Amino acid sequence: MTAGQHRARSGRAKSGRARSGLLRDRPYRTLWLGQSVSSVGDAATPVALTYALIRDGRGRVSDIGVVLAVLTLSQVALLLTGGAWADRVDRVTAMIGSDLVRGLSQLGIAVILLRGGGNVWTFAVAAACYGAASAFFKPAATALLPQVAPPGRLQEANALLSLTRKTIAVGAPVVAGAAVLAVGAGTVYLFDGVTFLTNVLMLRRLRGMRAVAVGGRPARARLSLDRSSLDRESRTRSSLGREIGAGWQEVRRRPWLAATIAAMSVANLSTSMFVVITPALLVPHPGGVTLWGIVLGASAAGAAGGGVLALRYRPRRPLLACLVCLVPLALQLLVLAYLRIVVLLVVVRFLAMVTVFFSNAVWASVLQRRVPSEVLGRVSSFDWLGSVASVPAGNLLAAQALAAGTTNLTMTAVAVAILGTCGMAMRSPSIRALDSTDSADPTDSTQAGSTDSAESTESPDSTASTDSATPAGPLPVSNADADSPADLERPQVRLSG
Repeated sequence: MTAGQHRARSGRAKSGRARSGLLRDRPYRTLWLGQSVSSVGDAATPVALTYALIRDGRGRVSDIGVVLAVLTLSQVALLLTGGAWADRVDRVTAMIGSDLVRGLSQLGIAVILLRGGGNVWTFAVAAACYGAASAFFKPAATALLPQVAPPGRLQEANALLSLTRKTIAVGAPVVAGAAVLAVGAGTVYLFDGVTFLTNVLMLRRLRGMRAVAVGGRPARARLSLDRSSLDRESRTRSSLGREIGAGWQEVRRRPWLAATIAAMSVANLSTSMFVVITPALLVPHPGGVTLWGIVLGASAAGAAGGGVLALRYRPRRPLLACLVCLVPLALQLLVLAYLRIVVLLVVVRFLAMVTVFFSNAVWASVLQRRVPSEVLGRVSSFDWLGSVASVPAGNLLAAQALAAGTTNLTMTAVAVAILGTCGMAMRSPSIRALDSTDSADPTDSTQAGSTDSAESTESPDSTASTDSATPAGPLPVSNADADSPADLERPQVRLSG
């Protein structure tokens, strides 16, 4: 066996041990199973939506855009409220409530379709309910993971969740297409509703669990909050508006956080533009559909590669690594604008997706480690807002550029903006100072609740960026990264793939 073969085999074994080690941890395995089952339904429903609106004659092609716009806008409108709510209540309960709403909305659509009814407004109302519930789920899920991930494995825990979702997103639509043709769109929606209810059952199991002590550390705390304590605390809370404001202050007082969210939000424009402009340029030419399929295949392979890399490699300077990972997103636009060599485009797209999914896991883990748990829901909601809002913004920007014939100019401008915001962020001393072995926030030596009196009253015991920060209420949080005194989900900003 050659040295190269030995290293490749060793790498595969190491990533395999990382996955199996994570899934031996019962609380994390429970969360992972529920999320994985739910992801299967999520990946299948876009196929069912398209079939129900177009093939079954319930709407036009443009109506798909209407439904997706309603879903996105309802999510954007409520993300900050969802983040404040995630810091106010038990996060598992918030996730259960969200999945109940999403499950019931999908089951409602299923019943309507199976009875032969439904139109574009039926789907729009369901999409509004779905998007609003997702706005409460995402911040709560981000804030919960440090309590569930095995000690020292937070980055790997994020990476495995992301890798699983992407793997399912590749295969599930193919199966869904066959299922829609065989049994109809209503049955696929019914399946999606059942997957949400399955996740609710898994979350209920998770809420009652106690983790086993690891390496001499105290056992991770029970994942449910005492109801009476929660009620007493909620009566002393300020309004949701003031809590959202306190969350914004937490973002502003950490320069590394605000700068990285801004850079990643701009970078998200790249992928959302790429998926509109690339097929528009390729598909009209002979063999264009096949070429676009190859590009999509490179995207999927790159996403898988990024997830595996995040399972194996933890950068010493995580934020610098995340910002460097934005560069291929600018390059893919420049290649598309000026070179249009398909082989080069495929290579750059593959590299961009490797870096996107690697940086997703690294950045999410930094956010989860460095932000105190009692404000993590609110802070992550600003992160999610940048991620979610930039996707339709990029789609609209690309559509406008295609209509006006200014695609090259628009892609160049966005590429320059990505490189510019990334470069400015790299100049920040707080970003350069933050490393994976430093448990303290290098820009913050004050307590997390000290920025304003309202926040100070709400979380008097919080300290900025300690691994043992405690969440709202009496629930202690385990250190989610014991490998080092510190550690790094969902660009947050989650970069879109």
